[in-house]
Amino acid sequence: YIVGTVFGSATFVQPGDNVGWEAGANVLHVRPRYMSMGMGVVAGTSAYDNLLGPVPTNVRNDYIGVRPSVSVYLSPDVEVFARGEYLWTDFYELAGGFAGIKYAF
Repeated sequence: YIVGTVFGSATFVQPGDNVGWEAGANVLHVRPRYMSMGMGVVAGTSAYDNLLGPVPTNVRNDYIGVRPSVSVYLSPDVEVFARGEYLWTDFYELAGGFAGIKYAF
């Protein structure tokens, strides 16, 4: 199967009347009870208030990124999965991810 998704979100920050947002799309190739792999793309604005100075300062940081993912069934009841994240922003680059195991009870 090929599975596609689109998504979006907004975050409203107070004080400061800042609005952050993210939009993206994913495509996933799924082979049921065997494996799946996919790729997502995102774009958005991270918005927050810097409270370290005497006056709160609005910060807006635009970004784009990719999120690869893979999962493999080791047995009918056990699946291992991993997802990475690579973001490029106005201020920095970010790379990370997570992995885990699913077990059917």
